[in-house]
Amino acid sequence: MASPSSSSSSRIRREWSDLPYDLLVSIFSRIDRTYLIAAVSCVCSSWRSAARNPNCWRILDLCDWEWGPITTRFGEHATFNQVFRIVLAFVSDSERIEEVNFPSDADGQDLILVADRLPNLVYFEFPNAEVPEIEFCTALSKFRSLKGIACVPKFMTGQVLSILGTKFPDFSELVLLDGEIILDNLRAVCISLFIPKLRKLEICNTETISTTTVLILAHLLKCLECLDISGCNELTIGAARAIEKVSRLKKFIW
Repeated sequence: MASPSSSSSSRIRREWSDLPYDLLVSIFSRIDRTYLIAAVSCVCSSWRSAARNPNCWRILDLCDWEWGPITTRFGEHATFNQVFRIVLAFVSDSERIEEVNFPSDADGQDLILVADRLPNLVYFEFPNAEVPEIEFCTALSKFRSLKGIACVPKFMTGQVLSILGTKFPDFSELVLLDGEIILDNLRAVCISLFIPKLRKLEICNTETISTTTVLILAHLLKCLECLDISGCNELTIGAARAIEKVSRLKKFIW
């Protein structure tokens, strides 16, 4: 009988780098993207290769990039432009990035940069309300396949909605973020007329929304399946009428 020491020495020693490639990709796709660049990619060549796989980068969330390890490695004052270009240089096939979430201080030129480099993006979240409408429209005109956006109500103008409704036939998801301008009846009508194929509408962090506004959206948006107004602190008088109108929806979150 072999001694315990000889038995243990005969065992096969496995390295972390020997993990199956597909397993590494599956694991890395669940890790904060900045760690893939600044930490994971430094372990070994096999880990770096897996970290660069496009399946790890379908969603590029840069909302907290300034606090991430990427700035520790590349400088405390790295700009969005610098970080974004670092990401594009790292990912093996950046054209397969589907979604970009911007930090709150990203400006119009940052949005235009993303539109130039990732024209096939299908969704983006852009929370900055200080960007001129012309820059927002310039960026929109450069995208080819948008299916949804998250932005502040300020951008729900005729020009923006016209681009969304005419240029993107598959556009179906709209999230309205917190902003000084609320979603009123006029904007609700404009949204319904310009993008009638909307299937999901979420309204976030709004102090109040009128029953009339809800009724307009529920009545005019014939394709609407999900209406989420849980971010509204108050639904004004006549709530029963609104609830009756939205009963046809697959999901109504209030």
